[in-house]
Amino acid sequence: MFVENTFKFFNIIGNNYLVFDPFMGSATTAVAGKKLGVNVVGNESHRFLYEIGKAKISPVRDPHLWDKIAMDVLKQAQREWKKKNIAKENPILLKCYPKDHLKKLITLRDICYSSSISPNYKRLVFIVVSSLLSRCSKVGISIPYVSWSHTRIAEEPFSLFQKIKYQIKEDLSVKINNNCNIKIYLHDSRLKNNKIKENSVDLIFTSPPYLNNFDYGEALKVYTYFWGFAKNWQEITERVRRKSVTSSTTHYKNVC
Repeated sequence: MFVENTFKFFNIIGNNYLVFDPFMGSATTAVAGKKLGVNVVGNESHRFLYEIGKAKISPVRDPHLWDKIAMDVLKQAQREWKKKNIAKENPILLKCYPKDHLKKLITLRDICYSSSISPNYKRLVFIVVSSLLSRCSKVGISIPYVSWSHTRIAEEPFSLFQKIKYQIKEDLSVKINNNCNIKIYLHDSRLKNNKIKENSVDLIFTSPPYLNNFDYGEALKVYTYFWGFAKNWQEITERVRRKSVTSSTTHYKNVC
């Protein structure tokens, strides 16, 4: 609501305006623009958050087709999960999830990657499976932390998949303004994005990087490892941390 209210306060309503978010995160600004019919463009350098953002602004509007596709994915996972070998999965994932839960989760992940369904619907499957990762864990996962000492009852992945699938179906039934353009780029905002025209932005709206937490903390390792965006800390450093902004200068080698 804060983003929407800010747009309204500055009278940024309708597709005659362009809002820029240099740190898009999970696309809150983009979703607000979609609701109000405002054009939004933004950068996000973290691959996982970029994918979440792309899923949230997906042009998919057919709730019945979504329900069928999601059920097909679920039924396939229910047939295949017992065959999965999790021995080579990242140690953090093995530590976070009960064995059968992890088998079910990686089965859903592998179907998401290998499925021939259209990209927009595949993004919705991505967001559903990502939503399972915290609630199906036997330890506390809440960005930015993993509470290793906090044990909890892990929810069953397939049952939870059905619940979240239904929630998305309900969301798709709500009419929204489709007369605006929403674009998110996998891009580091410290570098010029040549795909955004000069002097085209009417409002900049963003939430700045978290203090000392520019990779969103330990919890996001779980998501990053799960989806294969990085396999270890070195890859996170190369692919995430060096492309991200932090408000603490202690993370930079060269400071003016």
